[in-house]
This record gives sequence, C-alpha cells and structure tokens, in this order.
Amino acid sequence: MNTSELFLLRYVNLLPIILLVTFCSTQNQTIISEEEALKKISFDLNSLNEDGLYGEPAGLVSLDYKFCIPINDDYKNEVAKIDTTINFHNGTGMKDGCSKDEYLCIGNTHQKDFKQVLINLASLEYVEKIEQMFWEK
Repeated sequence: MNTSELFLLRYVNLLPIILLVTFCSTQNQTIISEEEALKKISFDLNSLNEDGLYGEPAGLVSLDYKFCIPINDDYKNEVAKIDTTINFHNGTGMKDGCSKDEYLCIGNTHQKDFKQVLINLASLEYVEKIEQMFWEK
C-alpha cells in the first residue's frame, strides 16, 4: 500500500467514531421552531417599530425585557453572544422571578435585529419565558 492509501484507511476507520461522538453531543440539544420560540415571548413584538421602540411618536422608548437562566458559565456566554445588551444579575428568588440558582438577565430592544435576537434567546432550551421588564419608581 502506498502512503495515500494508508492515510485514507486510517481516517476511514475513524469515521464511525467521529459520527458517534457528533450524534451523542447533539442529543441533549432541543431545537424548537420559531413559532414555539415566539410563544415564550410574553409581549407583542409587533408593537415595536424597526428600531425596537414603541409609544407616541414624540416620546418613543425602548422596551426592557427579562428572563432567567441557570447559573452556568456556558449558558451565560451563549446568551451574551446572542444579545450584547444583556446585563446579568444574581437572582434573589423574590420579585425578579429567578431563583438564587439563576441569573436574572435584562436586555433591551433598542438594538439591530432585535426581533431575531429575541427569537434566538427564546429558542434556547433553558430560557422558559421572556417578559417585559417594568421598573419600580
């Protein structure tokens, strides 16, 4: 056998192992449809203009939203890559709706492609719901 045949034989034998590892690594990932993701968003995205703002023309404002994720560095990094407006806070288990084992994530609609950002966040299996954030006065 020549060198290229040996090389090919070696990697053909690894192919089943590569496929098995790939299959096993994707088994825990839940992929949901855009329609299912939209059901997790509790406010009307259609009430926002293309800049992510709503309200009277002379007083347009952005919408702040919140959701909880488990305290996990991989989850936190994934959320931060999807939405650069997110601020992470340790949950208190009280008013914010997150347990002490979760981050309270607060984001804002005044960003490029805000609808897709929200859909991508809602598509994450560990995000149960995304709600409008109402600030206390």
